[in-house]
Amino acid sequence: MGARNINLVYFFGPANFSLFTQTHIMYLIWFAISGVVGSTTIANITIMATGSDTRILNDGLQEISLQRKRGLTVWMTGLSGSGKTTLASQLEKRYPNQIYRLDGDNLRQGLNEDLGFSIEDRTENNRRTMEVAKLFNDSGKIVISALIAPFTKDRALARKVHQDSNLDFIEVFVNAPLSVVESRDTKGLYKKAREGVIPEFTGVSSPYEEPTSAEVQIDTHLHSVEESIEILLNAIRTLTQLQDEGCIPIQGKCIRDTE
Repeated sequence: MGARNINLVYFFGPANFSLFTQTHIMYLIWFAISGVVGSTTIANITIMATGSDTRILNDGLQEISLQRKRGLTVWMTGLSGSGKTTLASQLEKRYPNQIYRLDGDNLRQGLNEDLGFSIEDRTENNRRTMEVAKLFNDSGKIVISALIAPFTKDRALARKVHQDSNLDFIEVFVNAPLSVVESRDTKGLYKKAREGVIPEFTGVSSPYEEPTSAEVQIDTHLHSVEESIEILLNAIRTLTQLQDEGCIPIQGKCIRDTE
């Protein structure tokens, strides 16, 4: 059998993979290819290792997705029904290789299933979530935490834990008036809270402390889902641009090491 050409083998790895790691993966690809083609003479193999995530569209074109050199934690906070999970889910679907969503649906069914809704349990819920978010962030992922996170001190701790580890963090206030979120009450939670069936329900029988220094505020009663997503994406793009300019991004401002 004649020689065969293998033109390109793409490996889409995280941008923070070391050269050592990338090189070893290339060797693994080489051995895998050798095992497939057996004794056939290989005339040419070109292997490219890249940290840029790419999506292949139906028409065969490639669309470069959100490109970041580092991970990012997007800490959403807002009343139940304000739209946190909706926005986080849509972004996760749009960028499945880069964004991971953390919310009550996937946390309280496992990791936090032993927690209730007392002030102490809410604080512990936030603490566990921020530690998980930090791990995803450190691996190079964009992680979106979509929790009510009603207390200022808990949100401040989440920010501090990330900043102490030199990890990017932005707080997003997903805002809607209580009357609006009650009208969106698809699960009937506010109705049950008003009837006393659900105790310590945020916004009704338990306080919600609105953020005063969030990097982003999205008023979901004034913007469509698509508009709200674009507001959030613009914030992520701005943070990325500041990072590329050699800044330490703090609340949307460029702070340099020398300052």
